[in-house]
Amino acid sequence: MRYSTLPPFFRHLTEAAPHHLAPVYAIFCSDPEEGRYLAKAVLKKVGKSFSKVTSLSALKTVWNQQTLFSPSEVFWLDTPKVSKKEAPLLKQLLLSGSSMLLITSQEDHLGRFFEEKGVLLTFFPEKKWTREKRFCLYLQEQAKKRGKVIEQSALQELLLRSGLELEQLFSDLDKVCTYIGKKKMVEKGDVATMLVPLCAKTLWEKAEKFVWEKQYQLIDKPDHPLFLHAVRKQFHMGYLLAGFSDPYEAKPLFPKVWPTLFAKRATAASSLGQAYFRQGILETFFAEKRLRETGLFDPILLYAHVTTTTQYIV
Repeated sequence: MRYSTLPPFFRHLTEAAPHHLAPVYAIFCSDPEEGRYLAKAVLKKVGKSFSKVTSLSALKTVWNQQTLFSPSEVFWLDTPKVSKKEAPLLKQLLLSGSSMLLITSQEDHLGRFFEEKGVLLTFFPEKKWTREKRFCLYLQEQAKKRGKVIEQSALQELLLRSGLELEQLFSDLDKVCTYIGKKKMVEKGDVATMLVPLCAKTLWEKAEKFVWEKQYQLIDKPDHPLFLHAVRKQFHMGYLLAGFSDPYEAKPLFPKVWPTLFAKRATAASSLGQAYFRQGILETFFAEKRLRETGLFDPILLYAHVTTTTQYIV
C-alpha cells in the first residue's frame, strides 16, 4: 500500500492500530528531521514499545537477540539509505518474527518492495509547494502544543526567513513563541521582528567564512552593502578578542554568541593577530566608501589589502 499525503496515511494507522497493523511501515522523505518527526507520530499511534537502530547490521543483531520472554514489539530503523542489496535481509527478518518494522530513509530505492510488504509513505517526487503545505501543518501542531495560534501570514513569513528545514523551523518558532510571551496569537510582525531573513543569514555565514576562514563565495551585487556590514562586524569582533591576553575575558561583550562558537573565534583571533583585524576594519571602511561613490566592490581586492601573507581560497 502506498501513500503520498498525510491524511489517508494516518487514517489508515488509526483504523489499523493496534491489532491490524502491517508488518512494515516505510517513510521516505528528503529531510531526515521530518522523517523522525513522522516516525514519532506513527509510534504514538501504534502505542507499542520500540527499539531504535541506525543501521541494518544493528537491526539484525537486536532482532535476533529477541527471546520469547522479552520480545520487542516494534523496531525503528532510521537510516539515510536502504540499498537494493539489503532487500533480501529485510525480507528474511520480516518472515522470521512477529515484530513490526518501521523504516525512515532519505532516499526512495525500495519503494515497490515496501509497498508490497506493508505500507509506504513517500514524498518522492515532490514539488516545493506541497512540502511547504505539509510543513505549515507541522508548525501549527507545534504552536498548538505551546498554547499558541499562528496566523497564515506568520507561517509564510517563517518559511521565508527559515527555509524548508524542519529542525530550523521548529527552533525559530520556539524563539518567536518565547518572544511574544503570554500572547496567544503569533503574527507576521512577531516573526519579522525576531528572525533575520534567510538571505541575510546566508550573507552573514559568507562574511564569517571571509574573515575567519579566508574563503570567498559569490555574492550578488545587490547584497554587497549588507555583506560589507557583516564583514566589518566580524573584523571588529576579532579585533576585540585579539586585544585581550586572555580572549575569554571578552565573553561578556558577546552575550549572544554560543560558547562553542566563542571558543572557536577566540582561538582563531589569537592565531590571526590583532593587526590582521585592524587592517580588515580599515579596508572594509574604504571598500564601503568606494561602493557608495562608484558602485563597485571587489572582495578579492579587499582581502589583498588586508593581508599579503595568506593565499585566498576562491
